[in-house]
Amino acid sequence: MPKETKQKLVISATVKTTEEAKKLLDDLEVLKNEYKLNISLSVGTLLIA
Repeated sequence: MPKETKQKLVISATVKTTEEAKKLLDDLEVLKNEYKLNISLSVGTLLIA
């Protein structure tokens, strides 16, 4: 059986509204469940203007 390889994919996203943020989180949850992914989120920059 071939050895399982893991890949790290880094995605950057910018959202402007809470609705966009919720949609992004919902989409990530679907991907997580469908492909059995480990997803971690971090906020690099939070700009409130």
